[in-house]
Amino acid sequence: MKINKIIFPVAALSLAFAACDDQVMEWRDGDPTVTGSDIPMELKEKIANYDFIKNYMAEYHPGVDITLGMGLDNFLDDEAYRQVVLDNYQGVTFGNAMKHQSVVSASGKFNWDKVDQFIAMNTGLKLHGHNLLWHTQQQQSYMKSLIAPKLVQEQTSGGDGISNLLVGDANDFEGGTTGGWGSWGSNKESVEVVTGAGVDGSAGLVLTNKGDGNAWEAQLAYTFDAPFEVGVPYIIQFQAKSNSAAGSLQFQYQREADSGQQGGYNDFAVGTDWFTCEYEFTIPEEKEGADRLVINFGKVGASYTIDNIKFGKKIDSAKAPRRAAAYHYELKTPEEKKAILLGAMEEWIKEAMTHAGPACSSWDVINEPIGDNCRIRGIEGGWSGDDSEPVETTESGLSLNWANEAGNGHFYWGYYCGMDYAVKAFEYAAKYNPNGAKLFVNDYNLESNPNKLAKLIEFVEYIDNNGAHVDGIGTQMHVSSSISKEQVDAMFKTLAATDKLVRITELDITVGTKTPSADQLQKQADCYQMILTSYFENIPENQQSAITLWTLSDNEKEHEYWLKDDAPNIFGLLWPQARLQGRV
Repeated sequence: MKINKIIFPVAALSLAFAACDDQVMEWRDGDPTVTGSDIPMELKEKIANYDFIKNYMAEYHPGVDITLGMGLDNFLDDEAYRQVVLDNYQGVTFGNAMKHQSVVSASGKFNWDKVDQFIAMNTGLKLHGHNLLWHTQQQQSYMKSLIAPKLVQEQTSGGDGISNLLVGDANDFEGGTTGGWGSWGSNKESVEVVTGAGVDGSAGLVLTNKGDGNAWEAQLAYTFDAPFEVGVPYIIQFQAKSNSAAGSLQFQYQREADSGQQGGYNDFAVGTDWFTCEYEFTIPEEKEGADRLVINFGKVGASYTIDNIKFGKKIDSAKAPRRAAAYHYELKTPEEKKAILLGAMEEWIKEAMTHAGPACSSWDVINEPIGDNCRIRGIEGGWSGDDSEPVETTESGLSLNWANEAGNGHFYWGYYCGMDYAVKAFEYAAKYNPNGAKLFVNDYNLESNPNKLAKLIEFVEYIDNNGAHVDGIGTQMHVSSSISKEQVDAMFKTLAATDKLVRITELDITVGTKTPSADQLQKQADCYQMILTSYFENIPENQQSAITLWTLSDNEKEHEYWLKDDAPNIFGLLWPQARLQGRV
C-alpha cells in the first residue's frame, strides 16, 4: 500500500471485490512497491492517529465538501468498500450510473434501479448528478431513431423471385401455431401468435424481449430436414414492425446440430410501420451443413411482429421476373429534427431531475462541451477522433458518421440544435430542479490549455446571456505529477474571475507507472497538496464548492480501462482503514 499520498492516509485493510460494469470510470480515451512489513513502527503509530479525511475538511474548510467519484456497483456490492467511502467522504459522483446511455434504453424507456438502491440506503452522502448531456455515452440508437428519415417502400410489379419452402403457419401463422418456428435465449420474454396483429389484420407472430442486449440473446429459428445447398443463391423475406422506432432485427443461418457453421449476418432497422425485410445470400463451402434460419431479436428492448415469411432458392429471372426491393427515404427538415430533439431533451432532463433530483445537491448539466481543438462540439466541429459531419440522402438514409455508433453512443446535440441545446439544457434543468441543486458545466484540460478554458467561459457566458443561468464551472483535473504550480494557479485565478462556483470534479494524478517508487509517490503527494492549496488560495470562499477525487484507490478493479498502467489515486491497492496523513 502507499504510505504518503499527500494529506491522505494509507493504512491497510485487505479487500478484493468482483468486477462489474459500472465500476469502469470512463473518460475520453496497481501493484504497490511498499508492503505492510516495510512500514517503520514510528510511521505505523502516526498512521494509527490520523483522522478520516472528511473530518479534517469539515474542521478546516466547512464550506467545501470532499467527495469521491466511484463505480456505483462497488459501493452497493462491497461492504468494506462502502465503509471506507462513508468514513472518508461527504459526497459521491457515480462514474456511469446516471448517464443517458445507462438509464435510457434504445426504445426510450428509463431504468433507475441501481440509483434507487443507493438512494434507499439513506447514507447521508451528497450526490452530484453526472451527467445530463455529453457528446458520448448517450443512447444513440434511440436519439437517431427520433430524427431518422422514414423508409418508404414502393409497390412494384413482378414476382418475388423466391421458390418458397415455407408453407402454412410457417409462412403466415393463420392456423394459430408457430408452424415449426422455435424460440429461446436469455433475453427472450415471449413469442406468441396473435390474431389481428399481422399484415392487414391477419395473424402475426409477436416476439418480445426483456430489454436491450445482444442480438443473439433472443432468437427465433426454423430448421429444415436437409442442409442448404452450397453455392446456390437463397432469399429470406418477411414483413416486420416494432413498437419501437429504434427496433432492430438480425438474420443469420447456422447448423442446428451444434449451432455451428454460422454466417449470413444481416441487420434490419425495423420501425413502427410494416417493412419488408429481404436478404439474399449464398452458403460458401466452408459453411456446408447449415440447415437453420435464425432471426435474432435481442438487441433493442421492444416487441416485434413478424408475418409472411418466405425462404427458398432465388428463381431465375428469365422464368419469373423478379420484383426489385424498391424504397426511398423521406427526410425530416432541420426544423423538425431540432424540435424533436429538444423535446426529447426536455423529457430526459425532466425525468432525471424528477426521479433522481431530490437526492442531488448539484449536477453536471453539460459535460465536456469543448473539443481539444477549442471548438464547441458539433457546432463548430470539435469532433472526437474519427467523428465527422453526418450525411443523409433519400437513397441511403441517415449516417451519423460518429465513431462507435453501437458502443460509446456519440451524439453531438449541438449539430442539430445549435447553441440552443446549451441554453435549453440549463433552462430545463432549472425548470424541473426540485431542490435548488447547483448546475454546472464540466470540462477537462483547463489547467493545461488556456485557450480551451477561455472558450469554455465564452460558452458559459452565452448561456447566461440568452435566458438561462450556469451556477458553476467544473474542472476535471486529470493531471500528471509534472503539472506546474503556475499552470494551476493561472487556471484557478481565471475561473475565480467568472464569479461562478468552482468545483474540482475528477481529480487524479498519474505517476507514469503502476509500481511507483517512494520518490514518485512523494512527488505525487506534493502535487496533490499543491493543487488543493492553490484552490483554497485562489478561489474566493464564496465561490468554493467541492473537491472530487476520481476513484477510491489504485486497485486494478477500479482501473480496468481508465489509467490501467498507473497509480493515480490517494489510496493504494489495499483498502485503507482511512486515517488522514496530515491536515487539509
